Amino acid sequence: MKTIKLKDKKYKIPNSWGEVSVRQFQAITKYSKVEYKTQIENDLKILSILIDCKVSILETITKEQYDLILDELAFIYQVVPKNQQDVITINKNKYVTMSKLNKLNMGEMIDLEMIIKDSNDYDFLGRILPFFIRESELDIKNNSLKHKPFDSDNYEYNKELFLDNISIDKVLYIIDFF
Repeated sequence: MKTIKLKDKKYKIPNSWGEVSVRQFQAITKYSKVEYKTQIENDLKILSILIDCKVSILETITKEQYDLILDELAFIYQVVPKNQQDVITINKNKYVTMSKLNKLNMGEMIDLEMIIKDSNDYDFLGRILPFFIRESELDIKNNSLKHKPFDSDNYEYNKELFLDNISIDKVLYIIDFF
């Protein structure tokens, strides 16, 4: 990530989808459903989401600064790659990804259907992540990591953890299940 300074505050600019969180991606997706007045207005809104800066501050930058920042964000006009990982580490904890929908038990399928029913197209992925990314435990017999059972009591905590700490490229493959 590159760092810029605006109004005496530093902001980090991602330079790939691997540096964009699921939450940021969902915000961009939600915003893309809104009609905008101009391309610059649209770009400033997306930029504000990606660097966590108010649009009103971005409106004060020069055209030269704007162009330099947009050059860094050229990746947003590319398809998000699907870089599935079997193990994701967050705060030194290992989480195992599930690679097949048919590995869920029927109780989990019922919970998943309820979540899907109440989801919007822009928050769908974030809301289903706790079903497909689980805390890991050591499978001594096979000397490998396996996922723990789905824990509905920790659903909200895990959802929020994943939204902010996993990049979109690592989990976008999950949508292919649907």
